[in-house]
Amino acid sequence: MRAAIAALEVDPSDAALHTVRIRTKRARYAAEALAPAFERSPAAFVRAATELQDLLGEHQDAVVAQAWLRDVAARSGAHSAFVAGMIVQQERREQAAALAAWPRAWKRLERKRLRFWR
Repeated sequence: MRAAIAALEVDPSDAALHTVRIRTKRARYAAEALAPAFERSPAAFVRAATELQDLLGEHQDAVVAQAWLRDVAARSGAHSAFVAGMIVQQERREQAAALAAWPRAWKRLERKRLRFWR
């Protein structure tokens, strides 16, 4: 997960952010599965990982929805294309909100006090 974050460009691609989401999900699942093996509870780490995973999931959902809507608009009549365009605008807003929020979620997840494995 950290390696995927470190590899991000200043303006990360959608695919790179999706990779971070997948790795965050794996880290969360690992924390949940290994919880009995550690003295400290991973609950705070899991909550923070879930927050980051959810934000990046919203971003990915918006990316996929926009691509699908553009495809539908290209094959549809003017009315359908107009409606698809309106929905794409909403998806762009949701994508932008997720892009703005994920760095703060990562900072919360990266806090040393959440490292239950220490």
